[in-house]
Amino acid sequence: MLGHDRLSRGPQCLGDDQPSEDTPPRVVGTLADPYIGAVGLEIEDATDIDVDTLTRLGWVILLFRHACEATLLGVITVDDFEVFCRRSFAGVLAVADRLGDDLINKRPPITNGNTPYALITHMLGACEWWVGHMVVADPSTRVRADEFTASGTVADLHVSVYEWLSALARRRSAIEVATELAEVPQTQTPLEGEWTVGAALIHAYEELVQHLGHLEITADLLLADTGS
Repeated sequence: MLGHDRLSRGPQCLGDDQPSEDTPPRVVGTLADPYIGAVGLEIEDATDIDVDTLTRLGWVILLFRHACEATLLGVITVDDFEVFCRRSFAGVLAVADRLGDDLINKRPPITNGNTPYALITHMLGACEWWVGHMVVADPSTRVRADEFTASGTVADLHVSVYEWLSALARRRSAIEVATELAEVPQTQTPLEGEWTVGAALIHAYEELVQHLGHLEITADLLLADTGS
């Protein structure tokens, strides 16, 4: 475990053998929670942060430009978001591969719910809406209802997931500098206040993982029905 003295100098990238220069980090924004008000600073270069001073002032570092700067403070970075999106979509495609083209467009028995293809299309649509449109402000032509009637092949899904993850990688810099959403979401407010960029990203991931679980149950029902 790192000692207090090491932490008080601020996080450093692995491989840094030289102490960081005694230059104060530049604050490029503030972060707030509707319940308790201002709760954090957005730091452009956090390689030499006096954590003790910030703690006495009641501040918590929440968002960093680079993942290595967040290592010791236990914060969520854009790196983290992308890693877990990729991991979850890998799980999505693993389920699709299990089902194959014979079952990917079938409704599950008993529940007669959405087909696996429709569920995956909806996951992509939700992620694109919240990340691509709401956070990055790219234009959207999404028709949500169409996602639940979509059909195609497993190969089509692999292509669609690859394209969305590639777009996510290209949008990293835009996500890092986003400070407000493109428009006010017409859905439930997760907090007793306005939506934030962070809330939108968490909600995008929430949509992805809850429907991954839904997809896995759907697959189990379909495979059991066929005796597989």
